Amino acid sequence: MAFEELASGYEGPRPDVVCFSSTSNSLVVVDRLTLDPIRDGFGRCIVAMYDDSYEDVLERYKGFEDTAAIDRVELSGAIERLKEEAKKVGGEEAAVPYSSTGGVSKVMAMMRVLERLGRSKRNVRVVTQSALVSYGVMGWRKPECGEGNKRGDTRTKVDWNNLMKLGYEGGEGGGYGEHVPEEIKELLPVGVPVGELIGTVEEGRIWEGAKVRVGSTDSIAGFVGATEGVGGGVGTAVTSLGTTLALKMVTERKIFDDGRGVYSHVLPGYVVGEGGKEFVYLAGGASQAGCKVLGDLKFGENEFRQFEGGEGKVKREDLYPLPLGKAGERFPFNDPSKVGNVLGDDVSEGSSRLDLLAGVLHGIAYNVEVEGFKVLEELGGGRPTTVATTGGGGKNRRWREIRGEAFRKWMGVKGVVKEGGGEGGGDEASMGAALIGIRAEIRDNEGQHNE
Repeated sequence: MAFEELASGYEGPRPDVVCFSSTSNSLVVVDRLTLDPIRDGFGRCIVAMYDDSYEDVLERYKGFEDTAAIDRVELSGAIERLKEEAKKVGGEEAAVPYSSTGGVSKVMAMMRVLERLGRSKRNVRVVTQSALVSYGVMGWRKPECGEGNKRGDTRTKVDWNNLMKLGYEGGEGGGYGEHVPEEIKELLPVGVPVGELIGTVEEGRIWEGAKVRVGSTDSIAGFVGATEGVGGGVGTAVTSLGTTLALKMVTERKIFDDGRGVYSHVLPGYVVGEGGKEFVYLAGGASQAGCKVLGDLKFGENEFRQFEGGEGKVKREDLYPLPLGKAGERFPFNDPSKVGNVLGDDVSEGSSRLDLLAGVLHGIAYNVEVEGFKVLEELGGGRPTTVATTGGGGKNRRWREIRGEAFRKWMGVKGVVKEGGGEGGGDEASMGAALIGIRAEIRDNEGQHNE
């Protein structure tokens, strides 16, 4: 597996603890006893990616009979009813799992696919990416690795932030909301705090015997890695510039707004260096816009170097594009039918491809990142005091300058976008996952010593 290949190239001291982060809301259907992925008639694993809508899942596995349209109509009505009932019980927070890309919506679509395949959902479970890797290195065919229930099957343990879009409420006394249907709950992992010890690497594997601890989402791990040394107080924020843009900010309370794609995660205080606080809240959202569109438009390294050197300019500031990689937007507004306005032939007369690149990057900075933070302020989260950057998109100096200018125009102050520590490059999530594991280990050891 990929873990073995990566680990074999590591030349440092043997680790005592391993901890994995992964993109949240990417789900896989597996056998409840072995955790082997379930496949369709074409040999494809039944999965839902982080940015898939439930309609995407139905379309992907529609088969020869093309039942996607019928299933879409039936499921849309059922999901909308569940969303309205959930709002009555738990407000905006409870509606998150039932958005077009919400976790429960995806699980319902995957179960409909199984029905079409003639498979019983009683024999399956739904797991996250991080669970597949964690339980893989522990020897995932062993049911004792998970939390067995009365039927003797495996229920993986996953950090509650990876389960938030499936209706799990983190924090003390947390669990799946009462609005989540029981037949869905029994398919899902057990929620545990970030950093919890779940096992050891299987004998015979590289790093055998090392402790395996629960990580978190990639954006949370990136947040922890990027803010190390920057501070973790209210207003500390991180923007992830990867395939899509995601942002998070420390707030005083949880913030949710289904209509604008805003949700909140809960972290133990020790994870972000706030040891005096039991829990810390990270509010934010994830857009469909991001660096993926740069690949779609086939920009190359030479063009990025020319752009960083000062070439390329925006001719009309009132025409910044919304560069969505696919139809539908999640944040800073939630509109499954929204279509972006950057196409391959969007170079007007007298403009160059570098001008197009400048427009796209301005569009992401102004129409997504800054607008996203404005939404958090409108919902009571306040303004960011500092914004660190993760992901490959943060490496471009000129783009950081564009983003800094966008924040200056909004907030009237310079220096909000940080140049140092967490300026991007893609290693922040790995560093954050390591810090989560290390800090959890220190906390547990201190607890044992005190006892």
